[in-house]
Amino acid sequence: MPVKFNSSSAFQQRVDAYFDQFNVHDKQSANKTDVPTFCGLLLFLGFNSREEFMSYEQSGRFCLIAKRARLKIEAEYEKRLHQSSSTGAVFALRTMGWGGDQPLGSISISQPVLQIEIQGTGFTPAESENLVDLT
Repeated sequence: MPVKFNSSSAFQQRVDAYFDQFNVHDKQSANKTDVPTFCGLLLFLGFNSREEFMSYEQSGRFCLIAKRARLKIEAEYEKRLHQSSSTGAVFALRTMGWGGDQPLGSISISQPVLQIEIQGTGFTPAESENLVDLT
C-alpha cells in the first residue's frame, strides 16, 4: 500500500480539515443537513478505496487517528438515530458494523427447514369450477 502521508501530524491535520468543514469536533455539533460521511472523509484524504483506509486503521502510526476519525463519523450517524427519520443513519451504522452479530446481507436460519413433497393423487384437476360436480 502506498503511503499517502509522511507523518501522523500531517494525517491528523488533514482529518481535522475535513471535519472543520462541518464544525464537527469532539463536542456536539449543530444539527445540519450537510454532514460528514465515511466515504466523503476517505475521498477528502485521497484514498481510492475503503480497504486502503482500513489498512491505516489496523496498525502503524496512523492507526489511532484513523480509528478516531471513523468514530466521529459514527457519532454523527448515531445522533441522527434520535430524529424522526433515522432509516438512513440505521443503514449506515449497520454497514459500519453496528447491529448485532448478524452481518448485513446474510441470512441465518435457526429453525430446521420444513421440506414439502407434493405427491400426485391420480386425479386431474378441473380447469374451472364449473366443471366440478359436488353432488
